[in-house]
Amino acid sequence: MSAPSVVGIGFFKDSSLECFPEQAITVIPSELPTLQAYQMLIDGNFHSAPVWNESKSEFIGVFDVFDMVIHMLDSLRKSSDPDADIPDAASMSFLQLLTAANKVLPDIASSVANISQRHPFVSVAPDTTLIEALNQFGLKGIKQVGVVDVASGKIKKFITISAVADLLLQNPDSLSSFGESTLKSVGMGYRDVVTVSSSSPAIRAFELMEKHQISAVGVVKDGRLVGSVSDSDVRQVVPKKGFKMYGITVDDLLKQIHKDEPYKIVAVEDTATLRDVFMLLCQKQIHRVYLVQDKDQMKPSGVVTFKELLSHLLSLVKRLDIH
Repeated sequence: MSAPSVVGIGFFKDSSLECFPEQAITVIPSELPTLQAYQMLIDGNFHSAPVWNESKSEFIGVFDVFDMVIHMLDSLRKSSDPDADIPDAASMSFLQLLTAANKVLPDIASSVANISQRHPFVSVAPDTTLIEALNQFGLKGIKQVGVVDVASGKIKKFITISAVADLLLQNPDSLSSFGESTLKSVGMGYRDVVTVSSSSPAIRAFELMEKHQISAVGVVKDGRLVGSVSDSDVRQVVPKKGFKMYGITVDDLLKQIHKDEPYKIVAVEDTATLRDVFMLLCQKQIHRVYLVQDKDQMKPSGVVTFKELLSHLLSLVKRLDIH
């Protein structure tokens, strides 16, 4: 076993969760009406929060801004005559739409948290090792892991994907287990890419993410991959005052998300090494890169996510540790 690999294994086995910063946390009661729960997020400048069920004395899920978008669309679909309740949707802000949707189907926070279990709540104890905690990100829908005090049941902090990226960026030797493997050599990233046209209604992008249970869709224009819309983007832009979901195109949405550079895309070819792709994700603080066979044509042939690379890295670390 080479020395760098030993360094990588030791980092994951010996590091504690103290390396992650603490942050402000808000908890939403499961029986709180959705409008009040959403307002709690906005007032506290949060994009998501754990949902606490008092009768069960446990966290039952995560209340998320993107789930509120899906909840609103679902409520309007279930209405027998949505236009009767929302006469001019294109002129209404998201908060106004949400208020109208709540009149159609009044609901509570727990219902939104359980829409599709996109964001289940998972936690670890403070004395959990780094590798055990990071393994939780391999579960579907997990974007943050709570560190919960066993005695009090209170959340001490959340480990987020961004925090993991920062940690690994500060400790590049931790990626040594990747070796010189490329995306092509391990067969990673090859899959159909769900895309939406830049001229399509913005809500089409949200519907595709929900339908396929994915966190992002590629944006195409004239057959070329030109951008991406993710649930993280949605969380950032929806709470902005006056944001409208109806009456805007994907192009309009991208310009609201990235004012300075609406059409930006990070793509790599399959000859890129796993280490380089992972470092690229960490440096740019993004969750995915698109795979293309020719950067001039920019036709997507796959997508590689941070979580996918992290799971592969941890499997290599475990394998080397056993040997």
